[in-house]
Amino acid sequence: MIHRLLDPTRRESFFLFGPRGTGKTTFLKIFFENENIHLVDLLDEALFDRYLLNLGLCFRLIMRLSGSHKGDLQSFIGLILECAGL
Repeated sequence: MIHRLLDPTRRESFFLFGPRGTGKTTFLKIFFENENIHLVDLLDEALFDRYLLNLGLCFRLIMRLSGSHKGDLQSFIGLILECAGL
């Protein structure tokens, strides 16, 4: 893996944005390799459409997985909806 300047902590949430093919998914898989994580591949068109057509399903999944980080995820969801103009 290419050395990254990124040095996130496991105690706080973080957002990872960037263009396709730059190693974001690879970084996450290596960074969390010994932990129980849930990755959602929104490049999978069928999955993306499923969540797009049923935002409640996406929200419930996030809330179920979030545990004690509900405030962070609610803020993130609000940001996504604002960006989408909803």
